[in-house]
Amino acid sequence: MLACSIGSHCGHGFRSHREPRQREVRAPELPQSISWLYAKKQSIVACLGACIALRRCKHVARQSEGGKGRGIIRSFADLPKQVALGIDLRERYIVAAPISATDGSFKKEPVRLEHLFDEEDVDANKRLVSEQVKELVSHFKWKGTVGCSVTKKACELLGVDSSCFNAMEAGAGELLEKALRGKASSVHAMVTTSAAGYNHLVWETSEDDKEWKGHVIVVATLGQNLSAVVFNDGRRVRHTRWCSFMPKQDSKENDSETCQCPPQMLEISCTRKQFEPPPLNSPAWSEWAAAVDSDLLLILQAIPNLDELLILPLHEELLENLESGIPQTLQTAQEHGCTVSLVTEGVPGERCLVRGAATCALVELEADQILSELREVLKHGNCIQSLSDVQLHDIFDRLDTNGDGVLEVEEFQQGLEMLHIQRDMPELLSELRSEGPVQLEDFVTWWQREVRSARIVTLSSSQAWSDLLHGVPPEGFGDVVLLEITFTYCRACKSFEPKFRRLAEEFSHIRFVQLVGNGSIGAMKLVQEEFKVTGSPSWFLFRRGGELLATWHGTNEDKLRQHLSPFC
Repeated sequence: MLACSIGSHCGHGFRSHREPRQREVRAPELPQSISWLYAKKQSIVACLGACIALRRCKHVARQSEGGKGRGIIRSFADLPKQVALGIDLRERYIVAAPISATDGSFKKEPVRLEHLFDEEDVDANKRLVSEQVKELVSHFKWKGTVGCSVTKKACELLGVDSSCFNAMEAGAGELLEKALRGKASSVHAMVTTSAAGYNHLVWETSEDDKEWKGHVIVVATLGQNLSAVVFNDGRRVRHTRWCSFMPKQDSKENDSETCQCPPQMLEISCTRKQFEPPPLNSPAWSEWAAAVDSDLLLILQAIPNLDELLILPLHEELLENLESGIPQTLQTAQEHGCTVSLVTEGVPGERCLVRGAATCALVELEADQILSELREVLKHGNCIQSLSDVQLHDIFDRLDTNGDGVLEVEEFQQGLEMLHIQRDMPELLSELRSEGPVQLEDFVTWWQREVRSARIVTLSSSQAWSDLLHGVPPEGFGDVVLLEITFTYCRACKSFEPKFRRLAEEFSHIRFVQLVGNGSIGAMKLVQEEFKVTGSPSWFLFRRGGELLATWHGTNEDKLRQHLSPFC
């Protein structure tokens, strides 16, 4: 039986506005995962200077205009869906709600289901979660994208490898995909910290980019465990290794033996079966706070160019006197010019994590879709997608695992291998017309060159369509453009695909273009408002510059030839 029970909004505290420091943002080998290691640390030393900037933050959910992005999302128009179902899965409950992609609002009130996991029966726990996610999906009559945040403890009780973020997300994702097969179009699992990070950096910051542009930010969630995700210039850093050693600029020697890597697991002391923070002013609280302080210090020391350490307690009780309990962290941050920020009102609770999970899922879905196009480009396929500037930037960011804005040759190769793409690197660098590190500009130029030579261009971006229609025809093409508007669920379109490809070869001087109407929010708006499509496939014949020559519907090959023949 379902019961709606969540009503309160969450609040966040974060640093005061400040001008970004004028220095190079260097991202060391950062972790995809900073998990947890049991540690008993030294007692607290005297409370030191103030480096914490505390201020209140109100819940933000403003309507986006014209597809413009917000926070670290550069463009809402390029997101694949308008709404996603966000889920937050924890040790004792699961909660879900559909979330708007463009303003972060809750389309329906969240629904929460309690559960009691069996410490000894992993299979029973899996069955329980499977039934609960099915019940939630059924309750909301949901068939679209699902994003689910999951805690380390929940993963352990579900028999999922919890040694690192990659393993947790893969294992939880596999479980959810199996449960929702045939019920949801796509499923993405992420650790709780990622959901908290996306929620804060998209919805809880100001609409401009002053709070994250050019900054290295660690988002750390603090509860039964301490875990963290790194964002560099608004991009999540996806390194799987974590190492503290970063030679100083003036260092003449690199002594690798001095490299002291912090442990990959940061597990706070005083962990209990039913976690509750220790009582304030008790010896246990002092021990716990000292452990938190030491572990936060490891993060600060591992990232010498860190701009902000954002701490989001998962339990309201953890806010009590936490500032006085982390003196080493505050002093070190102050010395390095890093801001430490705490939540000052409420906690990043269920609503925030549900919203963050939905947002993260849409970002990941967009990345999956455009990365599939990278494979086509690297195979020199004859049907290549023309992407918007934002989408091209996103592909580059996904390959740029350390988030420094440059693809080193080894990093580029590792990124391709991660996507199961094998290419001869000298040959690829020759195509990119680069002998060393690849810049974003080199990558974009190369992609556009491949698009120009393709027989068919596919689109899911309204900006990419506008650029193509008003651009100069590539060599070998005339000024006539044939646009087919199709949808991923259109069976007639798929059946006509072989004929469409054959005609593209026959009428080689006409630019053949496919616009996937449900490929993104911007594409759907274009199809509905400008083209006013009522069926698919729909055809539009244009002259470069925007002159509409003809329009019709259906899969009649003779009719298509009739419209194209005058331009032979």
